[in-house]
Amino acid sequence: MNSKEIKQKNKTIWKKIIYKFDEFLSKGMGVQFVMLIVAALVIIVIAGLLVGIFIDGISLKGGIWDSLMHLLDQGTITGDETNNKLYLTFMLVVTGFGLLLMGTIVGILNNAISSRLAILDEGLTQVMEKGHIVIIGYDDNCSCIVRQQMESNENWTGNRSIVVVDNIPSVDMKTDLQAKLNLGKKLRTKRGVKRSKLIYRTGNTVNEKTLQMVSLESAKSIIINKSDDFEVIRILLAISKYFKRKDINVHMTEKMPNIVTLMHNEENIQAAKVAIGIFDESGNEIQCPAANKIQIMYMDKILAHIFAQICRQPGLSWVLSEIFSYNNSELYIEDGCNGTSLVDMGFVGKSFRQISKELKTSIALGIQKADGRILLNPDYDETIFEQGDRLVHLALDDNEIKLRNSGTSEEAYGKAVVAAQHEEEPYHIIILGWSHAIKDIVIDINDFAMPGSTIKIVSDYEGCEEANRGIFDKLENVSIEYIDKSPYHWEYVSNFLDMERELSSKENKKITNILILCQDDVEREEADRRTAVLLLNLRTYLNKYDMDNTINVTSEINQVEDQMLLQSAEINDFVVGDEIANRIMVQVANNTDLYQVFRDLLNDDGSEFYLRDIIDYVDINNDFTFEYVSDVALEKHEIALGWIHYEENSQDVEVRLNPKCEPICMSFKGNDYFTENDKLIVLAED
Repeated sequence: MNSKEIKQKNKTIWKKIIYKFDEFLSKGMGVQFVMLIVAALVIIVIAGLLVGIFIDGISLKGGIWDSLMHLLDQGTITGDETNNKLYLTFMLVVTGFGLLLMGTIVGILNNAISSRLAILDEGLTQVMEKGHIVIIGYDDNCSCIVRQQMESNENWTGNRSIVVVDNIPSVDMKTDLQAKLNLGKKLRTKRGVKRSKLIYRTGNTVNEKTLQMVSLESAKSIIINKSDDFEVIRILLAISKYFKRKDINVHMTEKMPNIVTLMHNEENIQAAKVAIGIFDESGNEIQCPAANKIQIMYMDKILAHIFAQICRQPGLSWVLSEIFSYNNSELYIEDGCNGTSLVDMGFVGKSFRQISKELKTSIALGIQKADGRILLNPDYDETIFEQGDRLVHLALDDNEIKLRNSGTSEEAYGKAVVAAQHEEEPYHIIILGWSHAIKDIVIDINDFAMPGSTIKIVSDYEGCEEANRGIFDKLENVSIEYIDKSPYHWEYVSNFLDMERELSSKENKKITNILILCQDDVEREEADRRTAVLLLNLRTYLNKYDMDNTINVTSEINQVEDQMLLQSAEINDFVVGDEIANRIMVQVANNTDLYQVFRDLLNDDGSEFYLRDIIDYVDINNDFTFEYVSDVALEKHEIALGWIHYEENSQDVEVRLNPKCEPICMSFKGNDYFTENDKLIVLAED
């Protein structure tokens, strides 16, 4: 072997040594520290041996000790005598290695900390929480969901952590959400308790490792926030598979978290229920105690009910906004108060009337029976509270069930009036635009409309008329007319409205409502843009031709931010969309039984919210109490929840729910607050 070959072989061996060394270093901080300790021990021992051998008067142990001190503290060498040059040379070498060693340690620690911070920023660490809320999916709706959950947490004594997870960099989610929620300042609750903790994680939402990373099995509730139904179904399948794991095994048990989501296509609901395990593959419902923990809500149905209710009672929009939020009083279903059961509080054996009159700071709406049935506005004397029942009530906080002393009622005084007879008239509604929800909207309107009502649908959507043929033909109270024109061409729409005004004066069919639907066959942003332009043009038109505000306008907007921007202060101009659905979803996530309550309240069957003239209940020119108004409503088989007060010479509206929680609002002097235009909010069957 010649010198060239030997040189090449040595070079190859050296490369292998470097490769093995690099491979060894790449194993992490622990291995790197072990290597440094070994190197330090070798240097200390060698230097100690040399000092013990070549330096007179210093033993082997003394040499090792001196080497250790010079290695750990580089300033030690400044105290050495300069007479012994050899000893000084040895210590200089050890001190140099010490400087190199400390610099390497600092570098390793810096890299480790930087790597850890990078992992935290990427949202890849394990969440060690229990009883937290997990939101799967991040979009424009997430800010509304998080805001509502933070308000809910203000009265919650348990875990206030909210985990947001999606396949988006956690830094981007955090920055965007903090800007939307204005979280620059430390948010505290009214009582000074700890604020909600927001946690962001990044990962594939159908990956088992991602679900494990957010501790899904130990969560209180899971909110699936995806606009694509197929994505929702995939996530439900992933959750079902994850919960069935042997080491977790919480699927369809009492330990399983609440699961809430919205579906946008009714045809996909059954597939979603099969995916999570509510239905089997044959479509049969699986009976188990945890089935009620899963609520898959149909978005279009919710919005259709709200559209129909607001068409009938424009001011109801403000009431629904309050009911479905955590701003003031909200609905609760409870079996006790602060550790004391309703049984021990003396509820068992009492009628609903007795319970209603004994509640001090909340308003009873109904009873959830032990078998799960919810009775809203039940028969007051025949409905008896039994063992295992729960109270449905409107309260300022959960666990706030307070009774009057000795079961007595507050003093109730006032002067009754003879209620006026109000005859409903047919509705004449114009719908601008088309979406899949139009079928449910029209059917709901037909349920409460007087015979002779009309609906004109202006849309150039292909197949609009054919899509509902055979469905609308069966309507009893409403006739449908289609106008095949673009609702987003303002020149045509304004001419159409002019003709409708002329026609109404001749046939006495004045327009009562205009609905603007967000077209769902285009992108959400584009649909919002079209709706926003149309709504702004319509408002300008109505300010000129409907100065008395007799035409009620209800618009649909997809994105929460656009909805908030376009929301009007006028009571007959309301923008509805994902925000109100998100509010419902958050409340249901915290208590899945509330979904049945909300569904019953929004349906035409059973009891619903109504706005009645307050002058039909009490003579406002005399002194009276809210207790008295409640008693009058009770005799009419209605539950008084509060009122809507219209400020005189102003568009401002004050909605007051559950005034019982504020004693200052209980008593009124004659004609010092209410006017004949004000409304009483009641829960009634008709």
